[in-house]
Amino acid sequence: MDKIRYAQIIREFSGKNVAVVGDVLLDHYLYGDASRANPEMPGSPLLRVTAEDYRLGGAGNVAANIAALGGKAILYGVRGADHAGEILSGLCTERGLAYSLIPLRDKTLVKQRLIEREHNNYLARVDFGEQTVTSLSKDDEDEFFGMIADEAFDALVLSDYNKGMLLGGLGQRVLDLAAARGKISIVDPKPMNAYLFRRATVIRPNLREAMQIVGSTYRDTESIARRLQEITESRYSVISCGAEGIVLYDGGFHSIPTHAVEVSDVTGAGDTVAGTLALGLASGAYIIDAVTIANCAAGIVVEKRGTATTSQAELSERIIRDIQ
Repeated sequence: MDKIRYAQIIREFSGKNVAVVGDVLLDHYLYGDASRANPEMPGSPLLRVTAEDYRLGGAGNVAANIAALGGKAILYGVRGADHAGEILSGLCTERGLAYSLIPLRDKTLVKQRLIEREHNNYLARVDFGEQTVTSLSKDDEDEFFGMIADEAFDALVLSDYNKGMLLGGLGQRVLDLAAARGKISIVDPKPMNAYLFRRATVIRPNLREAMQIVGSTYRDTESIARRLQEITESRYSVISCGAEGIVLYDGGFHSIPTHAVEVSDVTGAGDTVAGTLALGLASGAYIIDAVTIANCAAGIVVEKRGTATTSQAELSERIIRDIQ
């Protein structure tokens, strides 16, 4: 496929409706100076905070990537009945997302990252809200399913971070709904939950997660990708392999190399792949071409600091520059 056609597919992202269902997180970044010794414990760093930043994480980052690429993201998840939850909803509004974030928890799930600013050194991560993680009740599942069923979507993404939203039967119910409508579905699972999601269009873990799903019997990437597709009964398996790019199994085996220039932060790159894949397939691209475009998008965001997105213009420019 020539570069002009790739660019045309990217333009066709505009206006595509993608329902994103999953675990929504708030990413909180604290940036500062770590040059001063810690007077309380000299062996530990002291970060003097000079700036902070909030971003959408988890399923929220999938939705943010879709919106940044011109699609219409419709985000479904839960948040806490707290100030962090209000920030989360505010970020959704700022990003232009349609969303239903129901405050079913006391605390919003927050991942706070401490970054030494001058050298972009990642010092630590602090997680909040984990003690409030529970599966949805049957009534809450029914409420979410009713909302999703009422929405006209072109593609569906399930973003599982093992934080409760998809630990019951909701994921399979909406996958079956998408299949009944003839719509694309992408599943980004945690290994322990992969059995909850069957017959998706695409199953999309990273290599470490894929190895955990298929078991230690399978060692090479090709056999892992094939077995992953078999046991999840998905049409395609797509595995992110970090610096090695992405592998696709669609009845044949394909390896697509990365196009990142210099990796700054891999946080959320899988979310970018999932969202871009959904847009590509919803725009009529063949799976190999949708994966190639998604791989380029991931290559862009890992060059940026923190949870990041890319735009149609940026992605088209990268496609023109790097795809042979």
